[in-house]
Amino acid sequence: MATSGVTAWSLTARDIITTALVNELAVIPIGEDPEAQEATLVLSNLNYLMKSATNGSHLETLGTVTIPANSASGSVAGDVQEVISARLVTGATERDLSRFERDEYLSLPNKAASGTPTIFYVSRQRDDAVMYVWPVPVQETTVNISYIRIPETVTDLSQNVDFPSEYIPALTAMLAVRSAGAFGETPSPELVARANMLWREMEDNQRPVSYFMGAM
Repeated sequence: MATSGVTAWSLTARDIITTALVNELAVIPIGEDPEAQEATLVLSNLNYLMKSATNGSHLETLGTVTIPANSASGSVAGDVQEVISARLVTGATERDLSRFERDEYLSLPNKAASGTPTIFYVSRQRDDAVMYVWPVPVQETTVNISYIRIPETVTDLSQNVDFPSEYIPALTAMLAVRSAGAFGETPSPELVARANMLWREMEDNQRPVSYFMGAM
């Protein structure tokens, strides 16, 4: 028998919410959609879960940070959740910068020393992030970065989720567990165990190779 030949598969936020409420919790009948207030509440939980699924390989992105001349820092794009690695751009070549953590950067005796940057440190603020380099470049400098971006927020039930299709079962099961209380339900031990197992497997499988390389 012929197969479809199609590999693409995605579900809208409404599909995932309905599956969680129908298949996992059975709080609404098959063939019915959740009411508007119910859908809004569960959509909030859906976004919460997606934002908490950090360090996923599907979120790994390339970007650029510009360090102004005679400045120790530059602004990082607003969608950056964590910078994995950084590379100083010189003409057509790139050179890896060593990653410093906060205490290492703060312990530098002269943060204003000028020269060619060899290290970087990213300070994650509430609304944005700042990249510091050392030594301080005397001319405008470009740094290419590999980073984990923040997942896109679902703002409408008709939108697809910013999540790999292979992990939709984990997202759906965990969404059901998180939303059960709002419907006066207690998720079964079997559902909780399955949701936790799928979520752990997803997090273990999703971590990009460069995440470990950048942490070395």
